[in-house]
Amino acid sequence: MLVSDERVVKTWQEQNPNETFVKAISPIVADILALSLFETCLDVVQVYYCRNRTIGNPSMRVWENKVQQILDTGKPQKCEIVSILAFTLGLLRHEVSSKEWKWVASFFHGQVVFPRIFEDQILQRDGYLGLYCFPGILVPDEPRKKPIKLARPQAQHLVESRDDVLLNEITSAVNLYEDWELLWQISSREDCIQIGMGWTKSQAVLDPFSTLQSLAYALFATCSHNSDAPRDNPLAGCDCRSPVDDRLCERENATEFNITIFPVTDSLGLRMLALSSIVWRLGSIRNNNPLVVINQGACFNCLVSYCDRFACQCLIL
Repeated sequence: MLVSDERVVKTWQEQNPNETFVKAISPIVADILALSLFETCLDVVQVYYCRNRTIGNPSMRVWENKVQQILDTGKPQKCEIVSILAFTLGLLRHEVSSKEWKWVASFFHGQVVFPRIFEDQILQRDGYLGLYCFPGILVPDEPRKKPIKLARPQAQHLVESRDDVLLNEITSAVNLYEDWELLWQISSREDCIQIGMGWTKSQAVLDPFSTLQSLAYALFATCSHNSDAPRDNPLAGCDCRSPVDDRLCERENATEFNITIFPVTDSLGLRMLALSSIVWRLGSIRNNNPLVVINQGACFNCLVSYCDRFACQCLIL
């Protein structure tokens, strides 16, 4: 394909060149931004090119329209994660309809795609929507070896436990669950593989896609102070919990504590679990405030200050 094949180079004779150019260039910019999610494996990605691929596919049009609004106004626009991923998967002809979200992984046309965070388990402000793509198929671990198209989350299942609330005061960034680890739960169904996140010493299963949803409302905290410096005064109004927020469900009073703290410093897998377990709080967010503060080497005093300043409900150490 040549650049001259695109409609954008044929718009200069229109009555309003500026307006027409922005409208014509938006699909190209949307494609480039979406493909940037494959930055670590772009050389192996096989893209399906079709000018009219968004016709009849509203979920793909959302991202393209958002890009056009940004180019028109020069201002940021809010876009749901589902819309960004739906558009990106559409570039590879991965047929994931809006009814099939939430999505964990998929296999179509000889390519397997899944979120990079599930492999790397690295929480960072930039690039958390990164994707892996490689040639192959999804095959369940069964004798029939039947290739399947989609991997979806298992239904979120929380086991209520009152013993997870810590009695001792947390005054620094610590990991009180060093012998715990993330355990992936995989089961095969007729039309898909179901994947859930479990962990040591628990029967609960959490939704992996919820990790991505919560990250969209995360504040990554850093400061110039000594990150090991403890807090001098007791921290009132805090509830310290295990990696799963299993006691804070719809039956509980969410305003009982000001901040819910997850003491899982340096445990990448348990941090992902904590993010997934708080996704039910997203419905209570107002004015685009962050939901959770994630420690990126800040001292404990600054972490608490961030929570207080931005009215964050959760703190992941």
